[in-house]
Amino acid sequence: LLFKKINIDDFMDWFCFTTLCKINDFKNEWTIYSKKSLKYNENKNEEIWNTINEKDYKMIEWLYNKYSTENKYIVKQSKYKKIPQIKIKYDNIINKNKLGNEFYNNTDTQIMKSMMGTGKTHSFRWLVKNIKSNSKFICIVSRVNLGYDQYSTLSQDGVKVLFYKDIKESNFNLDGNENIITTIDSLELLKNGNFDFSQYTIFLDEYQSLLDYLLDSSTMSCRRASCFEFCCSILKSCKKLICADADMKYYGYILFEKLNIKHIKYNNTYLPTKNVKAEELFNIYDITKKLKEDINNNINWFCCCDSLDVSIDIFKNHLNNNPNVLLINSLTDTEKIKLDNHKWVIYSPSVIYGLDSQLERNVYCVYREHTISPYNMLQQTGRARKQLKLFFYFEKKEFINSKYNTLDDVKKDLDLYSKYHLNSISYDLNIIDKNLNDLYMELFTHFIYFNDCLNTNKYIHFILLLKERGYILNNDVNKSEKLDSKKIKEMSIKFKTENFNIDSERNKKLNEILRIKEKDINLYIDFFINNNLLQKHFNICNKFDLYKNNKELIIE
Repeated sequence: LLFKKINIDDFMDWFCFTTLCKINDFKNEWTIYSKKSLKYNENKNEEIWNTINEKDYKMIEWLYNKYSTENKYIVKQSKYKKIPQIKIKYDNIINKNKLGNEFYNNTDTQIMKSMMGTGKTHSFRWLVKNIKSNSKFICIVSRVNLGYDQYSTLSQDGVKVLFYKDIKESNFNLDGNENIITTIDSLELLKNGNFDFSQYTIFLDEYQSLLDYLLDSSTMSCRRASCFEFCCSILKSCKKLICADADMKYYGYILFEKLNIKHIKYNNTYLPTKNVKAEELFNIYDITKKLKEDINNNINWFCCCDSLDVSIDIFKNHLNNNPNVLLINSLTDTEKIKLDNHKWVIYSPSVIYGLDSQLERNVYCVYREHTISPYNMLQQTGRARKQLKLFFYFEKKEFINSKYNTLDDVKKDLDLYSKYHLNSISYDLNIIDKNLNDLYMELFTHFIYFNDCLNTNKYIHFILLLKERGYILNNDVNKSEKLDSKKIKEMSIKFKTENFNIDSERNKKLNEILRIKEKDINLYIDFFINNNLLQKHFNICNKFDLYKNNKELIIE
């Protein structure tokens, strides 16, 4: 809208417009519009582009004040801080829609960046089905449902493999010769067996998410250091290492460099979502209207949410508990769910990895921007391997100042945390050597800074990722209508009360911390269904150090 209003022959207009385009990485759009000017000069334009200050938001404000006074909110949603631009030198660049059966069939350590749906996990499954009889494998994941999906598929293919839950629940005695699929949380179960990892192929599926989980997840607090040490020792000693992810970030490669693990970096540039249309909608009712229309027209869809409460509200309030719609959240046992058996599915952040569908579907996104990152949002949408069209709604779309200006700022903060044994690996320093501690802190520093940049404006970073992955975006710009938070919260608490199950995975983990006796569960049920009350409880306990390293909790 704004592009059509500016006077491209007026230098001040054009200069402010250039600033706007550079801040938002719209160089192609900038070039197209600039060529319409009678004063167009390619060389001079390029010189000016290179000198633009990407933090000069006053230029954008001037432009909007002149042409779009009724839409000043656009200034807020245009600001963001770029993620670090670190160029990775790949050893092999390929372009394949599927990696193929024999892609991993060599002795190299392979680090594979390849989009969702390109057969990263399938290639590993082929490898283990055809692996030599004297070779063994361990697959490490960050999500239970991802691990179970692999376990189920390999078992059906006749591969003899153990799932970590079966080991824990049956007190299975490991002899060090088993094929195993485990979450990173339970990796140290393998210390109970006499494993010679030099005989093992190690597969880190969704490697970047696994690393981020190990670096920061609150569920790892008590064992982060020992698990990090054990994991590093496995990676250094294993026979073959395979790491695969669609979202390999620059700091993900640091681990291999610092551990002196020789490896080959692959980048598969194939984009499964190239030319898929993406359209922004500006209120929840436009989203749910389309959901209903698709149901009436028998069109499959996924609806991705970054809020448990919103997912419940859409299901109960907007779709009236439609029995044909599957609602998946942290209250749901996802291990045995097959998404292709369901035409219409709503899911919360509990579904990011693991589950996927081969049916053609529309994909809808409803984001409040308060939990998962833009990368995880794209992981959510990627559960649909064959996307017809993507629709997205963001509630806030506002710029938030970054906490850190540079990596050094993060380091200074972490030095203070380490000094006082707060939120770092340092409280376990006595069980790991200094080199590993320094490696962890280096990775954690990059993790913090990277996510601090993303959090400045999740909406813009989501848009940029869509463009990077080949989506075709509509050009509509508008202010989003806010959700009714009070109504959503009331609906959610009612739903959680009606469907409360103390034996759900989430509630069992929570009660390991709360330690409420079975006979008293009903007296304290509010702690399980009201996140605000739960957080207040943890805040109070934190003052008295009652839960120590378990005081944090991931709350959707």
